[in-house]
Amino acid sequence: MDSNAAQIFAPKTGTSVASVIIADDDTALAAQFAEALAQNGIAGSIVADWAGLQRQLAGSAPEAIVVGHHLAGLNVLNNLPELRGRTQVPIILLLNQRAEIDRIVALELGADDCLVKPVSGSELAARIRAHLRRARGPRSHHHPREPQHAPAASPAPAAQAVQLHGWRLEVSQRLLHRPDGVIVRLTATEFDFIALLSRTPGEPVARETLARAVQGRDYQPNDRSLDSMVYQIRRKIGRRRGGECIVAIRNRGYSFVGFPED
Repeated sequence: MDSNAAQIFAPKTGTSVASVIIADDDTALAAQFAEALAQNGIAGSIVADWAGLQRQLAGSAPEAIVVGHHLAGLNVLNNLPELRGRTQVPIILLLNQRAEIDRIVALELGADDCLVKPVSGSELAARIRAHLRRARGPRSHHHPREPQHAPAASPAPAAQAVQLHGWRLEVSQRLLHRPDGVIVRLTATEFDFIALLSRTPGEPVARETLARAVQGRDYQPNDRSLDSMVYQIRRKIGRRRGGECIVAIRNRGYSFVGFPED
């Protein structure tokens, strides 16, 4: 396939509920993914290399990106920060092996999810739907996108924002502001993680609950991706007086104990 042009797979019937870029140099596999997504109402654009992904991203507004670990000899891990810097949509990385270090590094560098090949098109579609539900909110579940001019329902005041020591977590806008007004750059899953914990400050939230709500999958005891996510959030937010903003509660999960006071 010519890497200068994207191959488009659109749902045969009904309205597309999302558009996704699939970047993988195994074009046959990418086509299988795109066909499976189309059957689930998700339009897919296939590109075969990093340059093609950049061009497609510049010329469209995808709601998710699926990208292979290697693109025409390029190790995508080295370029994840650049990709994350250009978009806040969910990024799902397709790994070629089950090495834990690759998953941890990918999540730390900006990926929202990792899948190890071989991956079924049905599972990929389910993962994308899960990420889109979290990004759009509960009203979008299994429904086409609403027109942009349609008025949105106002969330409850408690869900609008969390404020503490000058920090402001804007849930509706998915932004975290420092006391000086600077926005903390969080990935989609990192924001979902801190937003979920901040609903019940001081109360532990089980790892099983966090894995399903934030990552869209069941928790596996040997999966360290939640630990890696907490490490990244702590690094970006900083330490509060007396300890971290998120603490691990043995055999119970994680708890949000507050933003730094200075």
